[in-house]
Amino acid sequence: MDPQQCLVLLVGYAALAGGCLAMLQNRSGSRDSGVFVGVEASGVMLGQLSVFSASGGALSITSGRFSYTLGLVGPCYSIDTACSSALAALHVGFGTIALRECGKGVGIAAKVLSEAMNHVTSIGGMLSERGRCHTFD
Repeated sequence: MDPQQCLVLLVGYAALAGGCLAMLQNRSGSRDSGVFVGVEASGVMLGQLSVFSASGGALSITSGRFSYTLGLVGPCYSIDTACSSALAALHVGFGTIALRECGKGVGIAAKVLSEAMNHVTSIGGMLSERGRCHTFD
């Protein structure tokens, strides 16, 4: 399983376990709770192909895995817009609820930086030479 999927499961459950989980879970089967996950390819599982990596490393599986694990029934979106994935997931969640496709939802985001992905983006000149982020640069 991709480390980001593990983070979504662990941190998402911990955040909801304080009381929101029972509110989201609906055993009657109605389409009531949406899951909106901002997630970006981490590159952690590159070169580790197996039967399990097909779903374990697919970004599209992340929201469904969280929803299934918690017994939630409703729309699931895994959104990759690079650095804005978390914000985009929340935006889609609010829109989905506003359109009444579901009554409530949970927004989660995860990003795991890998040495291999940082190396490749550095070679491509996509990172700052000074090692600092420069907004609007």
